[in-house]
Parts: sequence; C-alpha cells; structure tokens
Amino acid sequence: MLLFTYGTLRVGQPLYPHLEPFVTQAETEWTIRGRLYHVHGNAAPFPVAKLNHVGAITGDVLHVPATRPEVQAVLDMERTAGYVAIPVLATRGGATQRVFAFHYLGVPGGAHIPSGDWLMECEKYEDRMRSFVL
Repeated sequence: MLLFTYGTLRVGQPLYPHLEPFVTQAETEWTIRGRLYHVHGNAAPFPVAKLNHVGAITGDVLHVPATRPEVQAVLDMERTAGYVAIPVLATRGGATQRVFAFHYLGVPGGAHIPSGDWLMECEKYEDRMRSFVL
C-alpha cells in the first residue's frame, strides 16, 4: 500500500514510530491536490486535509503492507478520528503515482496552512510537538 502522509504520521513526526517498523520505503517531498488546515488539539496541534479543495499539500509516500494488523490499527485510528483514506494522485518532479491519503470528513476547525507543508508549520510549535506522545 502506498500511503501519503502529510501530518503527524510523516517521517520524523510524533506518530511515525507507529508505522516505522513496517515501512519498506519512505519517499519524501511528494505533493497531492488539496488544502491543509491547522487544528489546535488538546495535546498538540495537528493538521487536517480537505482533498476536495484547491491547493497543494506536501508529504511523504510510505510503502507499508496493508495486511499487517499494526498498520490496520493506525488506519483505524485515523478513521475513528474522522478521516477516510481515498485514492489520489501524488506528484514529484515529473513522476506521478496513485496513493491513499486521509481526507477529513468534518469541517476544519483551524486556519488554512498556505504552504501546504505541515513540517514548515511545525517549526512554529516545535516545543509542543516535541512533547506530544500518544
């Protein structure tokens, strides 16, 4: 399974360790169509993506085995939080690949992130993100 991650599941982010043991390849700096929003959660800020909005979102493409129970647990965690994984096209350079990305079903409760890049946004909140533990 090719999973596009744009937020806390990105390489080096707080929830990435839940997938890391099962990632067979991680490709950085891919882009999908959509708009990223900054939400201030109870423990730490996090992003939500509306994939049906105009804009660009930067993230990582993770190659993970969808059949692993641990990977399914992460996917279920996202579904429970109001996301649905949908197939989209990711681009980088001249390359294109079909990936699954998490689309938030609710109304974003935060500000639009104009850069579309959560890692750039995190630099503003580095201390809170470092202390975020699931």
